[in-house]
Amino acid sequence: MTTRYSPIGVGEASHDGHGEEMFSDVETSTAIDEKYSQPSKPRERKHVRPLTITVGGLSILLLIALVASTVLMERSSKWKSPVPDIPRESILFGNYSDYSAAPTIENNVMWMDLLGPGMGFVSIKNPSQYGLPNGVSNPHMPPTVQNYGVSMYHQLHCLMMIRTLYWQALRGDRNLKMVENDGLEEEMGHVNHCFDYIRQGIMCAGDMSIEAAADEGNGEGPHISGIGMRHDCKSWEASRTWMDENLPAR
Repeated sequence: MTTRYSPIGVGEASHDGHGEEMFSDVETSTAIDEKYSQPSKPRERKHVRPLTITVGGLSILLLIALVASTVLMERSSKWKSPVPDIPRESILFGNYSDYSAAPTIENNVMWMDLLGPGMGFVSIKNPSQYGLPNGVSNPHMPPTVQNYGVSMYHQLHCLMMIRTLYWQALRGDRNLKMVENDGLEEEMGHVNHCFDYIRQGIMCAGDMSIEAAADEGNGEGPHISGIGMRHDCKSWEASRTWMDENLPAR
């Protein structure tokens, strides 16, 4: 609603047809001088209007600021996260063959170790204070404690699913063309979900690190592979520390 300000009048005379009587010949010059010899009052009143507008404008601005700060406080409480601020560090991307090679007992253990003892899940106390919807309850823990997943570990789990199925198909252990006959229908549905979930995770992280050309000594000459380039990353160790401190209740 817009506040309207009416000008403060200076006492205008009424024109009711009797104006000539006010300035009759019998009115002396002294009387006329007395009638119009008070310039101070109109001048003071001329300053009232801008002062009123200024005070009113400041009041409106203060009201807007108060409303905005209240809204921001409400939103910040809803967006509050149980996860602390994870420090960032510069990480050099390398070529780690243990993770890219065909599955072995040893590198399978390495992949599983990425998920940690909680397998990518954490326990959060009083999740309502963070505005979180319900997680997974456990009959062996109080109702104020619930288990939740963490997206980065969900993405790693998805990558592991794709890796397993990829190598099984490559080795001929699984026939992906016979999904229904091989009991793969549910598993393939999971993998299809993983492709899209990883896509969304990559786009959300939005790593905009610049990758230059490099010669990896494999005879291909300088090309852009991303190997040997530095990235601004969240600390893996710090994230694992928080995960291990909040293991899911069992």
